[in-house]
Amino acid sequence: MLSQARMLALPIDAVLPELGEAVRSARAVVLEAPPGAGKTTRVPWAMQGWLGDAEVLVAEPRRLAARMAARRVADEHGFSVTHHKLELYGLCAACQQRQSSPNKQR
Repeated sequence: MLSQARMLALPIDAVLPELGEAVRSARAVVLEAPPGAGKTTRVPWAMQGWLGDAEVLVAEPRRLAARMAARRVADEHGFSVTHHKLELYGLCAACQQRQSSPNKQR
């Protein structure tokens, strides 16, 4: 998971393998972690890998938080939010969309 030089270790990284097993074997999984643990930035990206072609959606109720999360994930993976080769990440905030196709994670 931490192969990218831009990624700093986050608390959620230690439980990602166990979470992956739970996601693959259960109909529902509840994840509880403190703010800043990596729930918004690391878990959706990991889920895309675990679930293959399934669409992974992230709901963030505040526009600023959604934009910051989008920028953080894109930066960790070497993209910009509007990068034309960014195929797995998009941003939709207040009916304003920035994404590339095919979009698998929003």
